[in-house]
Amino acid sequence: MKQWIFDNRDGTKRLLRFRAGHSAPPTQVTFYGEGGKRLLSAGGDRALRVFSAIQDQQSRELSQSHVERRAKKLKLAELELKLPEISGIAWGETRERDWANIVSCHVGEPRAYTWRLADGILGEHALTPPAKIGARGVAEKGKPICAVAVSACGCVLYKSFSPIARFQHLIASPFN
Repeated sequence: MKQWIFDNRDGTKRLLRFRAGHSAPPTQVTFYGEGGKRLLSAGGDRALRVFSAIQDQQSRELSQSHVERRAKKLKLAELELKLPEISGIAWGETRERDWANIVSCHVGEPRAYTWRLADGILGEHALTPPAKIGARGVAEKGKPICAVAVSACGCVLYKSFSPIARFQHLIASPFN
């Protein structure tokens, strides 16, 4: 959304302020933080964004590791390098400056991804459940993860890809 003002001497317009957001409709939206002044949103454009209800300058897209630059170098469309569309988001505000504090699951992905909101980047961990060994002793391909959650202490992530299978991962710990 752009807001223009027509105050130039010759009557032409100038940009007063604007808000930028997803280039496709949002699919997931959640309040972030105790004060409820920020929103996390994911959209059909495969982006994870944080919006501030107070100052638009604090709103931004969380980076997926220089996708634009890599796409140009490889002569691919940006969308081909981005993670699949986000199907679930969870967060923990505790110690957000110390480690990744947002986790996302994605359509068709057997991994959950961590994000560092304080730095605005994809986190260092892609969390994968342990391989399931089939009847012939061969590891079966992981099923997509369908739900994620972060504990109140900000340390533990739970994720599941079936109604009965749950996995717990320690994202980080002050004792490491």
